[in-house]
Amino acid sequence: SVVKLDGGKLVHVQKWDGKETSLVRELKDGKLVLTLTMGTVVSTRTYEKAT
Repeated sequence: SVVKLDGGKLVHVQKWDGKETSLVRELKDGKLVLTLTMGTVVSTRTYEKAT
């Protein structure tokens, strides 16, 4: 795994057995948005702080 800060985004790349995933975490409108990509599959999760 390699994690780096890229223009306000936290980019996490994992590589194993010829496979690769990337997880990008960023703040948008006060929410944490996580975008996970593996090949052509993209998943997005949005987290918001409980009040």
